[in-house]
Amino acid sequence: MSISNWRIAAFAMVAGAAIIAANAPSMAEDKASAATLDDIQKSFGFVPGFMKSFPSAALPGAWAETKAVEFSETTALSAK
Repeated sequence: MSISNWRIAAFAMVAGAAIIAANAPSMAEDKASAATLDDIQKSFGFVPGFMKSFPSAALPGAWAETKAVEFSETTALSAK
């Protein structure tokens, strides 16, 4: 193999590894999503469909925002 072929092969391997790493969910993301789903389950008794539609990476932030705005007793507007 010539040097240019080695460079192409090395580039292809690095690019392939980067694509696989970018598409694989992280374990921390899965744990945070599972903990969030447990919190939602405890709060409502079930997990609403709109919360199930969030990607696992966005679910913890979406739930924190929902709790802070919709269910907080300290907001400027009453829940009524």
